Amino acid sequence: MTPCPQPKTFRETLAIPGVRPLWIGQLINIAGDFLAIFAVIGIASLRLRGTPSQITGVTISYILPLALFGPLGGVFDDDRERPDERRLQPRPVHPDPRKSGRRTD
Repeated sequence: MTPCPQPKTFRETLAIPGVRPLWIGQLINIAGDFLAIFAVIGIASLRLRGTPSQITGVTISYILPLALFGPLGGVFDDDRERPDERRLQPRPVHPDPRKSGRRTD
């Protein structure tokens, strides 16, 4: 039985290629989501003079799909068959495009 590998530190995790842009993209996405809900609540309460129950309804209608479909999407993604990594690697490019096997239309 092989021993469990030691977990990576935060710095080691960010050193993995592709992880840092992924995390930055996620942070921007989350910040945009929060700005959107604050804007919707602000417009509904200040401009449209919504009642507290209407503001609550707007907030629930925004958060409920995230709470229901987020974990469900994670389950479907975890069950999905992963593609062969060799197919994801780019083909080598030959200096002469006619010999590389790529179309030159």
